[in-house]
Amino acid sequence: MKKSFKTFLHILWPLALFLSGCIPSQATKTTRPKVDTTPWQEKTVQNTTSGNRFSYMVLPGPSEDAPVAVLLHGGIFDNRIWLYCSDLAKKYTVYAPQYPDNHLAYTGHVSDWGKVVKDFIDAVHVSPDLMVGVSNGAYGAIEYLLQNDTDVTGLVLISTVMLSSSEDEIKKRTRMGRFAMRLSPGRLQGLIEKRATGTDYGDTPGNISQSDIFYVRPYPYYYQVFRVPVTQGGKKQNTQKIKIPVLVLHGEDDEVMPLWAAKLTTDVFPNAKMIEFPGQGHDMTFSIGPRIADEILKFFK
Repeated sequence: MKKSFKTFLHILWPLALFLSGCIPSQATKTTRPKVDTTPWQEKTVQNTTSGNRFSYMVLPGPSEDAPVAVLLHGGIFDNRIWLYCSDLAKKYTVYAPQYPDNHLAYTGHVSDWGKVVKDFIDAVHVSPDLMVGVSNGAYGAIEYLLQNDTDVTGLVLISTVMLSSSEDEIKKRTRMGRFAMRLSPGRLQGLIEKRATGTDYGDTPGNISQSDIFYVRPYPYYYQVFRVPVTQGGKKQNTQKIKIPVLVLHGEDDEVMPLWAAKLTTDVFPNAKMIEFPGQGHDMTFSIGPRIADEILKFFK
């Protein structure tokens, strides 16, 4: 009964804020604070064909011919959510792009995320061996694999659930999407900020806090993100086509992407394994980064 009531409150939080008049008039935290990302190197690159520019972090691997891992973040945090996963460089040369706030290829459809990811990969001229996505970043990794003939040999999905994995999830996301799109850009960004900064994130292993990497993206990013469940409807990604090994990592206390929905992920891939993390929430890639990196390295030996 307690779990059902918690789920009920989680679904209705946008409406509750609206009725109580608590929706901010605009976002206030719209810049990325400067933090020390050592040992990561922060760089920018421009795709000479599309003209799009990307900020990204990179970690050199143990050798020049080391396999390449591409890490894709979600919507509320930026790419520095991978800061404490630096142990991945023991095996891989690691790239962690920052999703651009706007991209001509992105119109609000899930398939567009794959085009944005390919645009970055082409810009840095690499051939990924491992794709890793956290939260919404997982959809970019999946769509990249579905749309391209690649040499990728492994996929990691962290703190995410598959689109259309259940009718309940479809209905919930569609309601939230329609609600969000009725708000002005400033109010939508303010609502995201209020919700995210009010969340009780976990402890961190270093000097940088969660708030240091929290980022309210400007319009039209959030409108595009919330448009996805409305335009996607019940359409499913052809995940059965992805036959490479898939590692699913999820926190048992994740309030953004519920564990019960995440458990359905292994059923939609031919070759998937799930590991659950007690006491961990949606931010676990940051809060227990070394452990996340270790699990990935052990799985893809």
